[in-house]
Amino acid sequence: MRLTLANIIAGSTNANEAIKIRFFPPAGSSVKKDTIFSPDFTHTIFGEEETIFGYDKLKIWLDFDSDTLRPDLQVVHNKQVEQVGNTKADEPEEVLRELMPGE
Repeated sequence: MRLTLANIIAGSTNANEAIKIRFFPPAGSSVKKDTIFSPDFTHTIFGEEETIFGYDKLKIWLDFDSDTLRPDLQVVHNKQVEQVGNTKADEPEEVLRELMPGE
């Protein structure tokens, strides 16, 4: 595949839109609904453009247990482009796991 601006744009996902942060209510809570939102800013993690390159229909779920705040990360997509020209796909799961607390 030839590297073109169209190829780069087509393989880029807005990180603010791809990431969903979810808080699950504590067991036995009267709150029955999860709280879900997207971040307003991701430039400190994914650069000034706030984009993640190399995925089709990328969704990143960052879940937190409301009791312990223990995080769980799920990254799903339809397909991944390994490389376009000299531009390699970003590794959002690896980047985010580095920022999460250890077991």
